[in-house]
Amino acid sequence: MQFEHMVLTGPTIRRLMRQHRVTIRQIKAQHQVTLKRTREVRLNGVRGFMAANWFWIITGRWPDEPKPAAPAKKRVPRAPCTREIGGVAPIGASRHPIASSTSRPSPAAAAAA
Repeated sequence: MQFEHMVLTGPTIRRLMRQHRVTIRQIKAQHQVTLKRTREVRLNGVRGFMAANWFWIITGRWPDEPKPAAPAKKRVPRAPCTREIGGVAPIGASRHPIASSTSRPSPAAAAAA
């Protein structure tokens, strides 16, 4: 027997349930384990094959199975910053008043027009 020396303590079971977002009501609905038994296991823990069985109930895999590989993260390119922050223009932005489309004409130029 490969699981005869396996031990899951109460705190370990509670931690696993939190990590895998498993509630005692979900365990009751999916595996027909009473709420009383689930609370008892969360308090006292289990040993042997029952520990392996509870590990499977919570995580969905047996303790001797390897963990599934995490999916590769997609790298999303960020848009360049176009806003001045603290009076400092972003890199590559022009501060020349003619180059910016939001600059207002000077009062002298407005009076001449």
